[in-house]
Amino acid sequence: MRGRADKERGAVLIATLLIMAIMAALTVTLMEDIRLSIKRTANVSDYAQADWYVRGAEDYVADILAQRLQSVPAEGRNQVLSSINPIILPIEDGVMQMTVRDGSHCFNLGSLTTSQGQPNEAAGEQFINTLDALGVPLNQAEGLRATLTDWVDTDSQAEPGGAEDGDYLRRTPPVLPANTPLASVMELRAVQGVTPELYEAIRPWLCVGEPYVETKFNIDLAEAWQAPLLAGLMGGADNLTLAKQLIADRPERGYGSMEVVLANPALQDLPQREGEPDIAGLLQSSLIFTPQSLWVELELTYRKAQRSRSFHFTGVDNGQPILTYRGWGRESFRPYLRPVDATTASEGR
Repeated sequence: MRGRADKERGAVLIATLLIMAIMAALTVTLMEDIRLSIKRTANVSDYAQADWYVRGAEDYVADILAQRLQSVPAEGRNQVLSSINPIILPIEDGVMQMTVRDGSHCFNLGSLTTSQGQPNEAAGEQFINTLDALGVPLNQAEGLRATLTDWVDTDSQAEPGGAEDGDYLRRTPPVLPANTPLASVMELRAVQGVTPELYEAIRPWLCVGEPYVETKFNIDLAEAWQAPLLAGLMGGADNLTLAKQLIADRPERGYGSMEVVLANPALQDLPQREGEPDIAGLLQSSLIFTPQSLWVELELTYRKAQRSRSFHFTGVDNGQPILTYRGWGRESFRPYLRPVDATTASEGR
């Protein structure tokens, strides 16, 4: 009897120890879940707060910055825009930095169709000329104009050299053209004939702005590397040297008017041959001398949360800014080709 009782007490002890071990394991697991839940909640809160800061920055550009530009005379807005970068706004437990540039220094891919969804011939020609000035072979530029127009127009009829539904359905996996203006320059990579090499080569000069609106060019804020955009307005690669000359000859306070531009000796001595475009007329319809739109790139760090956004605002010249594009991530930023000076080149950087 005594031996049986000892065995029963041993079994009870073992069962008790086993239950305690299980409870300890469950407690550790629950505590780990609680710790992860607290951390997850904190992260969600941080990212939510970061998103609110981004919304505040968007409103800041639309209201405060646009009003600041509107409050100065038109001839002084270029100086204001070139002197405010970067805008650094300290926030609690973080920092927000914005880079604001003139929104006209890129070809607007949204201009390739009209509001009726049909090809915009004038914008298509400007697109070809811009690619020509960038060194893209003319036949490749014409093909890209055709395929890109087919991607965004509303019909299913392929342009000569273009691509429509049948071409994209043969892909793996099959896709269909968007048949609407591009949502982002990154979408260009889905278009027939756009290779990674071509995309990287032309990306710095392209953007998605206000749909159906042809590109204007603010020559008074342009830099030398942006000359291909100006050459694209004047007919292509043949006028690239002239475009660089016009930018280099710009007065210290800017041209300010077409009369001053047309007085440039490079335009005065330009021979006018039959069948060639009227460069003076093209400039008159395409040049502007004060910011009409803004391109904004935002980088935000708040605790462990990070956000990158890009925005395009039109209506800056009339005091009624309208957001026409919002991009997510650093890839939505427009590449900026900084000139390589002699010191940097000698360091091999």
